[in-house]
Amino acid sequence: MPIRSSDHSGQPHHSPPSILRRLLGVIRNQAHLISGSMWNLGARAMGAATAFLFWTITAHLYPQSVVGGATGIYSVVQLVVFLTGAGLPLVIGRYASGADRESGTLYVWTLILTSCLSAIGTTILFVCFDDSLRSELLEHGPLVGILAFFLAVNGFSLAAVSEIRLLAVRRARAVFIRITAAGIVPIILVMFIRTRTDDALLVTSIWCFGNLMIAVISMILLRGPLGPHHLFPLPSQRTAAARFASVSMLTQITMFSPLFIVPVMVLAQVSDSAYAVFYLAWGAGTAVFLIPTAIGAVLIVEGGRNQSTTTTDTTAALVIGVGISLLATLASIPAGIAMALLLGPEYHGVITLVPVFVLAGVPWSITYLLVSNARIYERTREVWIICITFAIGVLAPAIPLIRAYGATGSAIAWLIGTTVAAIAAIALSPWRSQLGHTSIADLRSSLSGLRR
Repeated sequence: MPIRSSDHSGQPHHSPPSILRRLLGVIRNQAHLISGSMWNLGARAMGAATAFLFWTITAHLYPQSVVGGATGIYSVVQLVVFLTGAGLPLVIGRYASGADRESGTLYVWTLILTSCLSAIGTTILFVCFDDSLRSELLEHGPLVGILAFFLAVNGFSLAAVSEIRLLAVRRARAVFIRITAAGIVPIILVMFIRTRTDDALLVTSIWCFGNLMIAVISMILLRGPLGPHHLFPLPSQRTAAARFASVSMLTQITMFSPLFIVPVMVLAQVSDSAYAVFYLAWGAGTAVFLIPTAIGAVLIVEGGRNQSTTTTDTTAALVIGVGISLLATLASIPAGIAMALLLGPEYHGVITLVPVFVLAGVPWSITYLLVSNARIYERTREVWIICITFAIGVLAPAIPLIRAYGATGSAIAWLIGTTVAAIAAIALSPWRSQLGHTSIADLRSSLSGLRR
């Protein structure tokens, strides 16, 4: 019952809506976005922590050459996963956000497609890559090496699709549990499985197959909550989903290309010791870059469920992403100093590099989340312009700056590129005008309540 009060004439009237009540209402409306984002961020943090622990333990159990070979194989696995699977998880968030038959069927076909692409990527790798990598993979024979690599790639690809599916049906806690378990199981295995000390493929397999095992188990256990799974009839939105997938894959590859190209550019220009300093600072920066990608996945999922709240969802996502990135930037200054003290005087370069790379996470949050907003409405032209702007904005200044200033030049180029892309995203996105319309609608609603 509305609260009434009386003016001096004795006539009752409705009190204006409570600001606190409206704020609580907004929070309640964004509860799924906030909860999903927090669980997904926590999952990424656990994934990073368990990966660090696994490779640290491995470094104590195996010779450095084995660890180097294993991380090299794993890096190639991640590259193939990215090139063959980028964009497919986004299809699930956009078109399979329910627990109905249609969503379940699209999910099954996406799993089949990502498995086929994993097989194609593995085949291309073994045909095109040089003998040094293939010798590591084929040490146990062609069948074992090819199968092991395919299962590693497919495990991460299946996991990425299934994680978005879990977010789509609002099982974000299950994503956290799955990623945590996928990190803990290999840690346990690597401490108990000891064979030949020169087996790099074994070490990589322990890490990757732990992820595959947990991914498959979670898909089986969550089959009920995820809804019915069928192959036929084909989803009615298959054509739109295929178009969205192709655009998403190409734009994701374009947008994330600097993440792979910049380290190679730095490696070609600096010494091994200088590259070690760069790589540690780069790792801190890319960890912050995971923040908006985790939030953006939840934003697309919620947009797929209900576009009417996308404007406020995007606003909440930007507040969370930019806010956490700013806090990370403040923390990066003492973190860089602590890293330098811990690693020794030869690593003092991280004191200046880490804050710059982390600071770039602020404009990156704006860029990625506004791109996610554009994906929800399938504004393909806007997505392409922003992604290309980011890639050129980083790589164009990186060429002269890295040649002139080495690792420091890469950090400056990265900050330039992310800033330019964020400006372009803000200029192109109709989110600002949509937000203004939403605010005007809220104001009109409030005035209407006052008149009544």
